[in-house]
Amino acid sequence: MLYAPEQEASNRASVDAVGQVAKEHGVGRAQISLAWLRRQEVVTAPLVGAGSIRQIDEAVASLEVELTEDEVWALEAPYTPRYDWQGVSDEAEMEAIRQRVPGMALR
Repeated sequence: MLYAPEQEASNRASVDAVGQVAKEHGVGRAQISLAWLRRQEVVTAPLVGAGSIRQIDEAVASLEVELTEDEVWALEAPYTPRYDWQGVSDEAEMEAIRQRVPGMALR
């Protein structure tokens, strides 16, 4: 389990926000996501995986999408911080993390 069940509402609200902004721009969710990434100072080059030429074309077309401050706010508002334990492979350490994170303890 990557996220606690309590984060499901935040996850859904984030997905819905991306969909709403995409609809307003008449583009796909991936294009909005890439446009948002371009605005992040810590992202220098998002890695785009494409399974078709169409997906590459859509990724390139995202360069034409400019998000307003209100749209950025709408995309970021539903997000709740996540605990990050990437790279943890020791099961005892992982269990200690599960015990500290609300909703993550094995049932």
